[in-house]
Amino acid sequence: MKYNILQYNNLVECLTILSKFFDLNTLAPINLHFLVYQQYNEGQKHNRLIVNNGKLTRKFSLIGDQLKENEGENLNFPLFDFQLYPEGCNDTHVETAVKKAIRQVYENTI
Repeated sequence: MKYNILQYNNLVECLTILSKFFDLNTLAPINLHFLVYQQYNEGQKHNRLIVNNGKLTRKFSLIGDQLKENEGENLNFPLFDFQLYPEGCNDTHVETAVKKAIRQVYENTI
């Protein structure tokens, strides 16, 4: 696997957290990877996820033309410099890594 092993381990940890809220297989692997990336990217703060009354929701909602911050607790993802495309990786590598990580998450919860 060409995907960076440190980022892969972080991905597994993030997906484990997300698996408590929804079935990871309901999103395409590339979309799931981007969802995790959004939790780390400074330019994507408006797309961060929070937990409100046990449900996963976006940190901000667009009301008219204004962003309104929703109430809730931030997800406790580990600190990491998560890359959208780790060095030397393309969409195929990312998709393979995410599929493997999903299998690992569900094998660890059995």
